[in-house]
Amino acid sequence: MNQRIIFYMIFLVSSANLHAQETITVIPENAEWAYFKGRSEPTPNEDGSPTLDWTQTGFDDADWERDQAGFGYSDNDDTTVFDDMRDNYRSVYIRKSFSFTGRAGETHLKELRSGERIFDLIVNYDDGFVAYLNGVEIARSGLSEDPPAFDDGATSHEASGNEFFQVRIDLSNILEETNILAIQGHNTSLGSSDFTLSPALQSRPAPPPGDFRILVFTRTEGFRHGSISAGLNALRALSEQHQFEMETTENPNDFNDGNLSRFDAVVFLNTTGDVLDRVHELAFERYIQAGGGFAGVHSATDTEYNWPWYGELVGAYFRNHPQIQNATVHVEDRTHVSTSHLPADWIRRDEWYNFRENPRGKVHILATLDEGTYNGGSMGNDHPIAWCHFHDGGRAWYTAGGHTSESFSEPAFRAHLLGGIQFVAGVGGGCGAPPPNLQLPGDGNQDGKFNLGDPVWLLVKLFVGQQEDPCESDADQLTLLDHNNDQLIDMSDAIANLQHLFLGGPPHIQGQSCIAIDSCGDGCGEPVE
Repeated sequence: MNQRIIFYMIFLVSSANLHAQETITVIPENAEWAYFKGRSEPTPNEDGSPTLDWTQTGFDDADWERDQAGFGYSDNDDTTVFDDMRDNYRSVYIRKSFSFTGRAGETHLKELRSGERIFDLIVNYDDGFVAYLNGVEIARSGLSEDPPAFDDGATSHEASGNEFFQVRIDLSNILEETNILAIQGHNTSLGSSDFTLSPALQSRPAPPPGDFRILVFTRTEGFRHGSISAGLNALRALSEQHQFEMETTENPNDFNDGNLSRFDAVVFLNTTGDVLDRVHELAFERYIQAGGGFAGVHSATDTEYNWPWYGELVGAYFRNHPQIQNATVHVEDRTHVSTSHLPADWIRRDEWYNFRENPRGKVHILATLDEGTYNGGSMGNDHPIAWCHFHDGGRAWYTAGGHTSESFSEPAFRAHLLGGIQFVAGVGGGCGAPPPNLQLPGDGNQDGKFNLGDPVWLLVKLFVGQQEDPCESDADQLTLLDHNNDQLIDMSDAIANLQHLFLGGPPHIQGQSCIAIDSCGDGCGEPVE
């Protein structure tokens, strides 16, 4: 099936003014490309292994054939250049030059380098490709990490529509004069029913900076969900509506300390299989341990079965599923940012996962499935389907929804997804329980009690996600539990009160008194029973 991906290449440095033009075409969809049919490596080493010489600016492609894009066969979309491909070769290599000459070209390049404009690499493809700009890889999908050999098969996937990827590349790699965009396309196997490779390149004004930044990871080494493109579209729309930045990748090499440190959260969107090697796994562990966030969607639990740390992070592993059908979701926690908008009983259609073990007790459950409302559930009366928790220094959230493309068009599911991302990015409140090894704010005057001069408000700011000082808002009074009824909050009350603050609302425990603390010291706090 044909798949269309849009890669965003972001550049950063100084300033200019081409913004009157919304989109500038650099390489049109029907441009002429030089191509080499993959019956061998185009530039092999002595042992026949692949090199990347053909992706460089200095490579002479005069003896390559030329034709207009798109390239492929039997896909009913004018990709007929390679009619002889089906039974003869698995790969094709294409090259195209472009430049930034003249006054307009110089202004264009200046705006790209200033970050005022970004490149869109648009690739219509089936089944896999890797793209290089002046010899440096900038995008990849459906192919292994190493430079693929001419006879390597791509990963088969069922997908269609637009996928959005942002790729940062070294500014020094962009040249004023001749630049080379080189793309290697691969089919799954000889005899495959179709093949497509149809690229274009354009630029547009960059979006404004956001309040936080996420990296969306969509690599698949198992089944590839057709809803990935719909999920990326939904996340792109949410990022624009709610002012956060989003970059996307399928390249495990992006899991390194320097790159990950740029993001507040990482989203595994319908990943499957073993998607990171040990070096990249350790980098991701360090990222979470440093306070990073993780959000998993649907088949994120069908990922990395041999990485125990990840299993604890995501919360559970997938076992099996019945056919797609309607079911009732019982929302347990209606205070969490990802579920506060949902009804107590949420009826929706999706592919409902059974898990290898129940994660309750290890995570905070947000919602469960009612197995009496659909066929094929195997976890009984307690079937968690969405949860959050604190893990190894970071925040984690998971939802099993998102198999169907239609899921990402549902307003309630999109809000659910947005809330989960906001939570793990640290801007969306708590998760029903304090994080482990929590260091509480101190007793300011060292009298063993939380008095008016102590930073009681800091509990709310740090652990309920309030973004402003209560003294500048309506949150002046805090109602807290008073265990010994002395009208003061003892230090021994702190953990219980912190639990209540996480869960939301005033505490309601039989036989205990409550007190309203004046967190701003302006005399508004009054004791209450």
